[in-house]
Amino acid sequence: MLNVNLELKFLCVFLCVTRCCRTVSLFGRGFQTVEQVKEWFGKWGAVHVATETKQFGQFRMGRGQMFAYGRNVWHSNRFAIEVDIDKLGASKYRLESGSAFVEGCQITIDLYPRHELTGYSLGRLLIDLREQTCWVDPDKTEITLNGELVAKTRPITTVEIDTPEFTYMAMVAGCDRGLLVCNQGVYVRNYYASHFGLNGVLNFKVQPEVNFARNDILDSCPIWKRASEALHKYGLQGVTKKSRLSVPERTNVCAKLAANVLDAAVYSDLPLVRVGTGRVVSLQKLVATRLPIAAAKQDSTAGDTAHRLHKAFVVTEETISDFRCRDLDEFLKLVRNKFNLADNRFTVTTVDEALGDDAQASVLPAEMYTKRELKWLRKLVAASRVVVDSWMRHSDMMIGTSPTSRAWTDGRQYICFDRKFMRSLGCGYPQFAMPRLANSIAAIKKTRGNPRCGGVSETGQFGSKH
Repeated sequence: MLNVNLELKFLCVFLCVTRCCRTVSLFGRGFQTVEQVKEWFGKWGAVHVATETKQFGQFRMGRGQMFAYGRNVWHSNRFAIEVDIDKLGASKYRLESGSAFVEGCQITIDLYPRHELTGYSLGRLLIDLREQTCWVDPDKTEITLNGELVAKTRPITTVEIDTPEFTYMAMVAGCDRGLLVCNQGVYVRNYYASHFGLNGVLNFKVQPEVNFARNDILDSCPIWKRASEALHKYGLQGVTKKSRLSVPERTNVCAKLAANVLDAAVYSDLPLVRVGTGRVVSLQKLVATRLPIAAAKQDSTAGDTAHRLHKAFVVTEETISDFRCRDLDEFLKLVRNKFNLADNRFTVTTVDEALGDDAQASVLPAEMYTKRELKWLRKLVAASRVVVDSWMRHSDMMIGTSPTSRAWTDGRQYICFDRKFMRSLGCGYPQFAMPRLANSIAAIKKTRGNPRCGGVSETGQFGSKH
């Protein structure tokens, strides 16, 4: 909708969005004659000519995206144009002359009941509109959303690449929003930060080639090819000299190594492999280890224990995914190919096999509980009577120790919580612990019997030029 409005060269755009209505007020030329309404509004797919100097439009169909969501009424100068596909059908519109004068154009969309916004949807839409319009040049078009000038909501950026065709602006450190791609300030799409290893805004100064929905740039677009090449190069700039990488940088390098874009020997000393303890080590560490290799989730207690006790070299599933591999075997095959290693170089195991007897859990006797732990258990029992079923209510709540599990149960008599895990939830401060424990209780319910669970009016008709 914004593309349609800006194309008409409006100097000011006022957006007002509620649950059941959207209003756009634009100050500019608008429709001057009935012929313009019939030629521009009443026909789909008219050919653009060079004298129009279009910035956004390519297909002359963008307004149709608004018609599906509600009854549209366009007021421009002395004209009122109504489109209601539920009553008039998808091919007709109603044009009235002599209505109250409106400078420029005002578009009101009364949403159909099936498209009315919920509280969350409305809030999410306002956030998206604010983020996706704040890059429009306020000196050319001033955009206001529900009374707020959106240009003032721009995040802090620094210009890193500036060419006659596009500008790349990097976000401030700590912002992990990925890459926003804009066509002269108007949002087109977003790339994950890992795609280029960047967080920022790519703004095209000239119109790129986009798809029909105008939410993606065509790979065949020559401007996009030059821009993406520059961004890929910039995303890797100085990476080899860093001792620590951000998550987007690390994921970007891993993906490019998997795609054979980069030389593994050059990047082998970079911290790319997250292990069971949470640390990130280099591929050289993985290649040099003589321990069996296992895979575990990033927050796995068992994975942390196995790696910390040197029972296995534990690679997190996050790392396997970063290298675009489906499982541990595929990841190790990739590493062997990158470093020309023998097929039997690595021994694969599981965390449970690596831990063996060290994985056994034990229940502590009641006399070993501290006063805080007893108070915590009483609070937990009281809470469980409200949030869980009768099986949980009649089970004993106990405390124990386990190197691999946060909580476990025999499915009949007791539920036992690991002492370290319990304290990390806020033992002694039950008002903070109870909400955080809800997920653990739900997980235990699903794993009963498993002691290793981890936890003047006329009617017009739309025509077509083509």
